[in-house]
Amino acid sequence: MSILIDLAGYYPIVAITGPRHSGKTTLARATFPDKPYASLEDPDVRALAATDPRGFYPPLHDRAIPPHVWFSDYLATYVERDLRSLLQVRERDHFHRFVLMCAARSGQLLNLSALAADCGITHNTAHAWIGVLEASYIATRLTPFHRNLGKRLTRTPRLYLLDPGLAAWLAGVRGAPELAVGSLLGPLFETWVVSEFLKRRRNGLHPEELHFWRDDAEFEFRQVDRQEQQVASGQRFDQ
Repeated sequence: MSILIDLAGYYPIVAITGPRHSGKTTLARATFPDKPYASLEDPDVRALAATDPRGFYPPLHDRAIPPHVWFSDYLATYVERDLRSLLQVRERDHFHRFVLMCAARSGQLLNLSALAADCGITHNTAHAWIGVLEASYIATRLTPFHRNLGKRLTRTPRLYLLDPGLAAWLAGVRGAPELAVGSLLGPLFETWVVSEFLKRRRNGLHPEELHFWRDDAEFEFRQVDRQEQQVASGQRFDQ
C-alpha cells in the first residue's frame, strides 16, 4: 500500500493489474478512500474513457520522481507493453534486448545485421522494429550527407535515441560520475546534440534535414543540417 501511495504522488494515473477477483478494487478503495470510483464495466463509462482519454508525458524535473523509477516504469509500460502490442511481439525478452542494444549503439553506425544477430532476431524483424521506434519518437537515424540523394538513402546511417537520459539508463549508466569515466560519454553527448537539433527544427516547423558527413579519409562532422551549421564531437566553442 505504501508503494502505491508513493507512485500516486509521482504520476497522475496509476494502474493496478492482476487476475480477476484478486483484490485490485479492494486495494484501490482502501488506499484512496476519498477518491471517486467509476467502473469501466459500465458500457457508458467505458465509452467515455475510450473517446475522451486524458494523458500527458510525465516530466522528471517538476516532481520528485526518482529517475530509476520513471525510466523503469516508462520502459515497462510504453516501450515494452505498448510497442510490443503494436508490433505483436510474442518474445518479450527479444524485444527487451533489442531496445537495450539500440541504446548501447546510440551515436554509432547502424549495422542491422549485427544488431539482429545480437538480439537473436532476423534482419527484417530488426528493420521493422527500428521503424516503429522511429515512428514513436524513441529513436532516429541520421543518413550520411551526399549531394546524390540515392547515395544518401543507401549508405549506412547512424542510430540515435532521442532521449539521452533514457539512452543512458538503458545502457546501464546510473549517475553522472559513472558517465564521466565511462566509454559512453562521447556517444551520449552526440545523442544529446542530435536531439536538441531535431527539437529546434521541429519546433520551428522546419524539415528534419539533418545528416552526418565524412570524407574519403573518414574525417567526420557528426551533424550537418541544410543551413550548413556543423557540430563535431569533442570540438569546443567559446561562444
